[in-house]
Amino acid sequence: EWLDNFCVDIEQTTRDGYVSQIQSLLNPYLGEMQLHNIKTTDIQAWINTMREKGYRPKTIRNAYHILKSALEKAVVIRKISNNPCTGTVLPKNSKPKVEIYDLEEIQKMLDAAKGTDMYFPLLLEISVGFRRGELLALTWDDIDLENGIIHIRRNYVRTTQGMITKQPKSAAGIRDVHIGENLIDACKLAYARYQ
Repeated sequence: EWLDNFCVDIEQTTRDGYVSQIQSLLNPYLGEMQLHNIKTTDIQAWINTMREKGYRPKTIRNAYHILKSALEKAVVIRKISNNPCTGTVLPKNSKPKVEIYDLEEIQKMLDAAKGTDMYFPLLLEISVGFRRGELLALTWDDIDLENGIIHIRRNYVRTTQGMITKQPKSAAGIRDVHIGENLIDACKLAYARYQ
């Protein structure tokens, strides 16, 4: 009810994420309970179960915030008198260990991709560090070879409605990335190849 009535203006990708978390993480544990019967101890038990099952703190927190928002709205519309999320203890966020390729590994990957359709996208990714969806949404119109600028304006994402191109999540995602001569030359070669 919360999702259908109070989340009408959210992006499709956000809705898909909410639906996925509700169906896979919340409903199996709390979905059969009557709203007025959910207690703080039930939510804490759910949090603890999620931890025991090995879910990452970030995953638990994301699902928890959906639950908390829905229950807060239930308080506002007077379906319950207080939010049972109040007083629960969430796991501390932990940063995942990120593995970074060294120069030798990067060169091996580029050498293996040379002459294939993957070379140019890999070179762009390694040189600039685009998000996957940003890279997939790029068009030649986004690359200003004369001034050495790549304009990031769109993101290509999967939704339950299929693949869509949309604006980045925040204004900070819309940006211009300046590139050097070597990458400009690579762009020119790729442009000549694919035109």
